[in-house]
Amino acid sequence: MMRRRLPLLLAIVLILIVLLGHGPILRWFLLAPPGGNARSQDHAHAPPAMSAGPFMLGLTTAADQLQPGDNRLLATITEQGHVLADAQVTAQASMPAMGAMPEMRSSASLAPGEPGEYAGTLNLAMPGTWTLHIEIRSADGQSADATLEAATGAALVVTASADNADKGPSAAGTAGAGKAGNGGKPGGAIAYYTCSMHPSVHADAPGSCPICGMTLTPVTSQEVHSGTIVADAQRQQLIGVMTAPARRLQTALDIRAAGEVTYAEPRLHDLTLRFPGWIGELDANALGMEVTAGQRLFTLYSPDLLTAENELLQGRDSGTDGAPLQSATRARLALWGMTPAQIAELERRGTAQSYVPILAPVSGAVIAKAVVAGGAVAAGTTVLRIADLSEVWIEASLYEYEQAPVTVGTPVTITVDAYPGVRWSGTVGFIDPTLDDQTRTTRARIIIANEDHRLKPGMYATAQVHVSLGERLVVPEDAVIHAGATALVFIDLGGGTFKPQHVTTGIATADGIEILSGVAPGDLVVTRATFLLAAESRLKSAAASW
Repeated sequence: MMRRRLPLLLAIVLILIVLLGHGPILRWFLLAPPGGNARSQDHAHAPPAMSAGPFMLGLTTAADQLQPGDNRLLATITEQGHVLADAQVTAQASMPAMGAMPEMRSSASLAPGEPGEYAGTLNLAMPGTWTLHIEIRSADGQSADATLEAATGAALVVTASADNADKGPSAAGTAGAGKAGNGGKPGGAIAYYTCSMHPSVHADAPGSCPICGMTLTPVTSQEVHSGTIVADAQRQQLIGVMTAPARRLQTALDIRAAGEVTYAEPRLHDLTLRFPGWIGELDANALGMEVTAGQRLFTLYSPDLLTAENELLQGRDSGTDGAPLQSATRARLALWGMTPAQIAELERRGTAQSYVPILAPVSGAVIAKAVVAGGAVAAGTTVLRIADLSEVWIEASLYEYEQAPVTVGTPVTITVDAYPGVRWSGTVGFIDPTLDDQTRTTRARIIIANEDHRLKPGMYATAQVHVSLGERLVVPEDAVIHAGATALVFIDLGGGTFKPQHVTTGIATADGIEILSGVAPGDLVVTRATFLLAAESRLKSAAASW
């Protein structure tokens, strides 16, 4: 009988051992792997710890390493040595845009389990290095966040301590800043979540955009009020951020103005007849012909002129009685254009000429001709126009914003396409007091000596004006963003933090743009990728900042 009952007794003993809690034997019976229950299995390795405001955060994964796809995150949180229960814990992973690939984001809520322990599943869309952002909100309103790098194919490790300040018990509490350079979110608790494609979307929790389905982006309180953004070193490298200091420099303004060679108006001379007549021989018979002062231009027959010649001779022959007539006739001939030498020759010769030579009053080129040989001319007819080309003008157009530093007497350098490499020096002789309302330009007259006559009226010219402006505070031109009536720059505060700053700009020169206010010498301003930073800042900041 006892032999029959022995197997039954052994079975009862084994059952009692199992019921008394011998886990290894139970797992052996259930064919479960050794190593404790599911919770202890999840925490087989002590999670790395980091500070996050008033909390200490331990974070690890259920698997040995991160992998593309679903990853189970396990977090332990304590506050002053005590476990933190009933907190809201969210995790968000992001990978910056690379080339044509847009920025990728993924988020998960870590649900509470045992006191101080939280778990959730985070999906990583592809292999690579992800920035992992953990936000903690306690039941009493305290909040903090932490940021670390997470790479697939490797165990989750802490690369930087998340020394994020306590955000305070409410949304109006003290705002802290993430550690410089670690990609953290400055400025305290996340104010809301929004969509980069639809900024009007505001959500209180992570999720997807109800319009396009994109993952919502967190926006912190400081970003809302100031537009300050944070970009870690990897992201700065990807978008090509570059900076330069604001400097005080000896600056100069170089202006290039298009112009045209024209006649110097004071050097134009019209030959106009003061009496009627007929042209005899025409020596100046072609436009462009060069003439010299005193050269015969044409001969002219005029009954009035012939009568005056005879009166002069009669007065001479009448002795003292004819002196008044002779003097009056001599004055009349001079007013009609006869030179003193011609009048003296007439008195010496003693006979009047039917065709009187008309001489050139100045040297120059014939640029207008209104007669031909044998033609009749009336009194007041402009027969010829002669231009002295030893001096010419350049009529240049200055844009409205270029006019202030250019004054009468400003030296100018002139070049023309006809003579590459040749430069002429001149000065500004006149600035038109009016502005062309169509082209928004004003006319500046530049006086140029042209003894060799190489500058020809009608040629296109380029005027180059160099004006010294003295010492000015300047930043590179690419650093300034014009947003409507305002101008901004992004100041590098260090540690990957960039702040938009309103500035008042002055004159733009080859050295950069003058800054009248808003930036101090030595401030580092962003000179490249400014529009990418501006887009993110404007998305996250209040509209009044722009």
